[in-house]
Amino acid sequence: MTCPDGKYCYGTTDAGTPFYCNYKTGKCDPFDPCNGSSGTWSCNGTSGGTGSSGSTVAVDPAGISFVVVGDTRPDSSGMSYPTGTIDQIYTDFTQLKPMAVVASGDFVEQGDSDISSEFSDYEQAVQILAGTSYANVPVYPTLGNHECDSTNILASCSPNPAPGMSPYSSPEFSAFMQMLADMNVPNTNGQPYYVNTLTAPNGDTAKFVITAANAWDQTQVAWLNATLATSTTFTLIARHEPDDAMGCNDATANDNTTSDCPFVADVQAAINSHPGGVILKLEGHTHELRFDDQNDGLVSGGGGVSIQSSCSSDSPNTTYCNYGFFYCQERTDKSLLCTAYDGLTGAALSTPAPRVVTSAGMSYAN
Repeated sequence: MTCPDGKYCYGTTDAGTPFYCNYKTGKCDPFDPCNGSSGTWSCNGTSGGTGSSGSTVAVDPAGISFVVVGDTRPDSSGMSYPTGTIDQIYTDFTQLKPMAVVASGDFVEQGDSDISSEFSDYEQAVQILAGTSYANVPVYPTLGNHECDSTNILASCSPNPAPGMSPYSSPEFSAFMQMLADMNVPNTNGQPYYVNTLTAPNGDTAKFVITAANAWDQTQVAWLNATLATSTTFTLIARHEPDDAMGCNDATANDNTTSDCPFVADVQAAINSHPGGVILKLEGHTHELRFDDQNDGLVSGGGGVSIQSSCSSDSPNTTYCNYGFFYCQERTDKSLLCTAYDGLTGAALSTPAPRVVTSAGMSYAN
């Protein structure tokens, strides 16, 4: 049994915090287990029994850690780059000291007269974290639709687009590729998609798989399958458009050419063909901070562009409608703890509630 976030779970913990439905188990979990003790609840009217908060698993200071931020572009053509916001976010990163940064796409506003300067503004923000060398803390940029054709999600900047996509060439795409070169992003081999594996001091490994949905072709499909065949402790798959973007639901999520979630099917098929380990999708595109529990993803789209007007009605109590980012840390049980942070204050947030990601999927933190 599954049910939507927070809609059909009744009752509270002893501390008064509500329960929310866990997509993976079909049961209700405490919204913030660390602050509650126990409670009795039901899910879609079915009794879930009595549960307790349990003990919180510690973060491993020698484990994998990374941040995810995206959608740092201006609101519209001719507007100034949101340097104040993205500079502050990268300043926040200096306090957290992650092993890597994943940028989930949409760095520029398509059609602006000086695209290169917008990419340069982003690169200057990166330098706040890494000093004069990007090698200290790697930053992994992801191709967004605004780096190809913002008005047609199914346009492909690949010279050999996959079936269902139309070929497209843009100065934004060329400038994105130049940014990858400027930042010495590893293993691109002249492509907008790439992979890099990091090893934490504790010996665990994280494979950062940066896909390019807006340059999709059959070569990339083969590359993705080959990449996922290599085993690592954590597999982190970045793509700009999330599985559950507008127009994408259970009925269309496996449709490669659904207008707002291109090639979800190919990505999911590759994941299904190579099970094992902890797998998390890192996404953007919608201008808010939230988790996509059903698809084991987080959506980090609050990097500077205006927050979307529908944010306050998206998954009540599970979405943050302001600028920010996600910070994920390995725990001692080899799971990932992912927490949303306010980008302007650097404070950890309780909404959306932190999630834990294991080989079994995503659930509320405990």
